[in-house]
Amino acid sequence: MKYWKSGKQLQNGKYIIQDLLGIGGFGITYRALEQSSNQLVAIKTLNYRVQRKPNFDKYQENFLNEALCLAKCSHPNIVEVHRIFKENKLWCMVMEYIDGDDLGIYREEQDGIISESEAIHLIKQVGEALKFIHNQGFLHRDVKPQNILLRRDTLEAVLIDFGLAREFNSGSVQTHTTDSTLYFAPIEQYEIRAKRGAFTDIYALAATLYVLLTGEMPTPAKVRQEGKIPLIPPKKYNSQISDRVNNAIIQGMKLEPEERPQFVAEWLTLLSPVQELFITNEPSTLPVTLPIITENPPELVTVDSSFELELETFKFEYLTIKVSPKCEIIETIKEQRETQQFIENIANNITLEMVSIPGNTFLMGSPKTTAEKWETESPQHTVTIPPLFVSKYPITQAQWQAVMGKNPAYFKGENRPVEMVSWYNAIEFCRQLSAQTGKTYRLLSEAEWEYVCRGETTTLFYFGNSLITDLANYNGEEAYACSLQQNYREQTTDLGIFPPNAFGLYDLHGNVWEWCADPWHNNYQGAPSDGSVWEKDGNYNYRMLRGGGYLNYSKGCRSANRNWKTPRSRYKSVGFRVAVSHPV
Repeated sequence: MKYWKSGKQLQNGKYIIQDLLGIGGFGITYRALEQSSNQLVAIKTLNYRVQRKPNFDKYQENFLNEALCLAKCSHPNIVEVHRIFKENKLWCMVMEYIDGDDLGIYREEQDGIISESEAIHLIKQVGEALKFIHNQGFLHRDVKPQNILLRRDTLEAVLIDFGLAREFNSGSVQTHTTDSTLYFAPIEQYEIRAKRGAFTDIYALAATLYVLLTGEMPTPAKVRQEGKIPLIPPKKYNSQISDRVNNAIIQGMKLEPEERPQFVAEWLTLLSPVQELFITNEPSTLPVTLPIITENPPELVTVDSSFELELETFKFEYLTIKVSPKCEIIETIKEQRETQQFIENIANNITLEMVSIPGNTFLMGSPKTTAEKWETESPQHTVTIPPLFVSKYPITQAQWQAVMGKNPAYFKGENRPVEMVSWYNAIEFCRQLSAQTGKTYRLLSEAEWEYVCRGETTTLFYFGNSLITDLANYNGEEAYACSLQQNYREQTTDLGIFPPNAFGLYDLHGNVWEWCADPWHNNYQGAPSDGSVWEKDGNYNYRMLRGGGYLNYSKGCRSANRNWKTPRSRYKSVGFRVAVSHPV
C-alpha cells in the first residue's frame, strides 16, 4: 500500500509528516509537525485504495462533508478540525493531534475489560459528544471503541472519524450508504432507505459499552434478525455488571429502532439513577486530571555499595543483518562473544543474571539527517556511561513472584516478562530486592537504557537497520524502513528465545516496553551528559518507557525511540529490567 513516508513535506513545507497513525476503510491519518507553531497535528486524507476508485470524486465530496461536519462541532469530546487544504488534487484535513490510545487498545491493556464505573464515566463523555452532534443535525454512524481516543494526560474521551457522518431528520425515512462496522451497526444501517435518528448512534454506543464490560463482541444485528437470535445479555459474560447497566445495554441494542430510547439523554438516564446525573456524592474513579507528582521518586533502602561479587564468564552468539538498497536481507553475520555476569539467588531455584556492561561514551538520540525519527529524539548528544550491571532479561514473572509474592501478569508464564506493573510497582520491586540482597537494585536511567540497548551500534536496531520477527517479538504486519512485513504474535513470549545484542542482553527490542527511572522531557535540550537520571525540569506526571512491545510496529522498537506513561498506569505490554552500579 502506498502512503506518505516520514519526512515528506506538504504545503511547501508547512507540514512535515512524522508517522502513520492509522488506516481505515476510506481514510488514512498521519501525525505531522506544523512548522509555524512547532506543534504536532493529525492530517487525514483518503487512502490509496479509495484514490484508485473510478468514483473517487464522489469520495472526495464525502470527505469534504466530513470536514464540514467536524467544523460545526466544537466540543471538548469531539476532535477539532483546524483547516483543510489540497495537496496534488487530494483534499487533506488538519486536525488536533490527540496523544493517547483508542478505547479498544485501552480495554485490552486493562486485562480485557474495564470496570463498570470507569466504563460508564467514559461512555457518558461520548454520549455528551453525540448529543452535541445530534443537535447540529448530524449522525455519527460509526461509534466504536476504535473511534474513541483517550487523552493521555486526562483520560478524557474524544470521538473521532466522522467519515460516515450524515445529516438527518429524526425519525424520517432517508437514503444513506450502508457502510457500517459489523458489531456496532443497528439494523437500519444495513438498509439504504430506512428511518434514521439518534437511536442509530445509541445502538452503537450501547454496543461499545457491551464490549468494554465483557471483552466480547455482541452478535451482529443482521445475524440476530435473520436467525431470530436473542442478544446474549452482557451479564452472562461478566457477573459483576449491575442489573441496571445490563438492562440499559439491552434496551439500547434493541433490534427495532422504535424500541430503543429515542434520545441519548434518555438512554444515559438508564445507566445511572436520575439524581446521579446532577449530584455526585462519590468521587469518580477517573479524576478530571491526573494528580501532579511534584516530589522526587521514593528513596531506596540504604545498602552497602562496596559489596564483592563472584563473577563468571558466559558465551553467546551475536548477529547482525545486512540489507540491500531494495531492503532484501543479503547477509547474516554471526560472531561468538563472551562477557561476565554475577548470579543473584532470589529464592529456591529462582535466580537473576546480572551482566557486566563496560562504561563508554556514545551518541544518544537520532541524528538530524535521519528521516525515520521523532523530534523528541533530538538533539543527538554525547553521553558517558559508567560501568554497571544490567539484568540479562526483563524481570520474569517467576522473579517477580519470588520477591513480591504474587503474579499480576496478563500473559502467564514463569519465563515470560512480568507486565501489568506500574512504575511505582517496579520501584517497590527494586526496594524489596535491595533489602533482600544488600545491593542497590534500581531502574536504568533513560541514557543507560539506550546505551545498553545499542550495544555499541549506531543503527536503528542493534541487529542493523532492519528487523524481522525471527529476531524480536513485535507487530510485523506493517513494513517499516527496511523491516520486512511479517507475522504478529499478539502476546508476550518467553525471554531469551531471540538473539542477544553485543553486550549479551536479550529482548531489548519488543516483547515489553521497559520502565526507566527518568521523568518525561519533550526533547534532549539540557540533558545530562553523565548517564544519570534526568530529574531537573522533568514532567513527573509521566515516566519513561523504552524498547517497544509485542503490539508495536518495528519503528516503535528502535533503539532511539522514546515513550512515556503515567507512573500509576499498568499495561500488558509494559515491564522493566533492573541495574546495579559497579561496586566502589
